[in-house]
Amino acid sequence: AIGNVARNGHPASFSSVTIGEAGTIGGTGQLPSTTVLGTISPGNSPGTLTVNGNLTMGANSTYLAEIQGAVSDRINVTGTAALAGTLKLAILPGPARFGAAYTLLSAQGGLGGTRFGAVDSASFGAGVAASVAYTMNDLLVTLSPKSLAGLVIAPANAHAVASGVDRAVAGGGEDLAKSAQGAGMTAAQIARVCKTDAAGAVQAFTVPKHPSVAGA
Repeated sequence: AIGNVARNGHPASFSSVTIGEAGTIGGTGQLPSTTVLGTISPGNSPGTLTVNGNLTMGANSTYLAEIQGAVSDRINVTGTAALAGTLKLAILPGPARFGAAYTLLSAQGGLGGTRFGAVDSASFGAGVAASVAYTMNDLLVTLSPKSLAGLVIAPANAHAVASGVDRAVAGGGEDLAKSAQGAGMTAAQIARVCKTDAAGAVQAFTVPKHPSVAGA
């Protein structure tokens, strides 16, 4: 078994690799058949790893998948993938893409009906929901915005702004909502933005390509 490895490029001359329970493998490039007992996290935020062979995830393993804008981490497997352990999702700074699936893993030989035992999306904050789906070959994740009006109750002007964000999302004007929710803003942060500039936020609903409020 090996420990922490960042692999960018082609594999060394071995036929298989095992990532120990305390180990992590990341980076980009190619691996031989791989057994993960620790953590696998493709890319350099984000990126793709290719397993030339089979991928086996252990019961206590973790697939840490990062999502940023329209792209995500991905594992391509030329053989089969046996999934287990935890899928941990992490969203990086920038607007999220709502409604379109990210392919986090694709196995040419299929998943064999296996799934991750748990999904951890706590890093997304209060405004984003993650839906995980499996096909015969792929692991897919789709993000969607949660209603903000239920998160920001008071003061009244803040609640009104949150309701306006919800209406903007429903009507297709997602720029402000993506900036706030996709950045993983907490209810308290959203409320602070609303209280600081409620009028400006309401006006921004109709302005295309509104800049991110992630730093607010």
